[in-house]
Amino acid sequence: TTSDTPPTRLAVQGDVGLISRARLNGGSEIIRVAIPGGTSAPEVSAPLAIPAVFDLAPYGGRVLAATATGIQALTSSGEPDSTTTLSAFGAARYDRLWVGGANNTLLAAWRSNVLAATSDSPLRLWDGAATTAATVATLADIRDLTLPSDGKAYVLAGSALNRYDVTLGLSTGNWAPRTLASLTAPLSIAWTVPVTTP
Repeated sequence: TTSDTPPTRLAVQGDVGLISRARLNGGSEIIRVAIPGGTSAPEVSAPLAIPAVFDLAPYGGRVLAATATGIQALTSSGEPDSTTTLSAFGAARYDRLWVGGANNTLLAAWRSNVLAATSDSPLRLWDGAATTAATVATLADIRDLTLPSDGKAYVLAGSALNRYDVTLGLSTGNWAPRTLASLTAPLSIAWTVPVTTP
């Protein structure tokens, strides 16, 4: 998309769901939906005005927000907390966040090259421990990404489905990129589990 209006995003952490969406007068607003223990009726908060949020992702027991000044954890009320900015990514804007890996310890972030008015942007990946997030590749038009438990990253960039070796890349810097397929107008990646006959 070429619009810099904050998109609508959803993240779920335990029994709490957080929805961010564009606010009429600029920035974003967040709505918190919780189901208290022992009840079935959800509690829905009033929209809370917050700085612009471009993506949400549950990570490490909290919900992270991609903001104009870095990746930050949300407070219990849903506001980005600038004191929690992930230094591994710096105080830079990112537009997309993805979480995955064997124990959901991997966090990937990318700044849209279209919104940044550049030909491409670095895809960065963090293992939750390194001082600085690694650069996997410099890519344009990332449409989707998955980080399954096989130690690979599958990235849909433009019409190409690419695979990167995360285990090798994080340890040696060699991501062993490989194009798996060239597709027509793809939108997202989905994994299917074959049904086995008992």
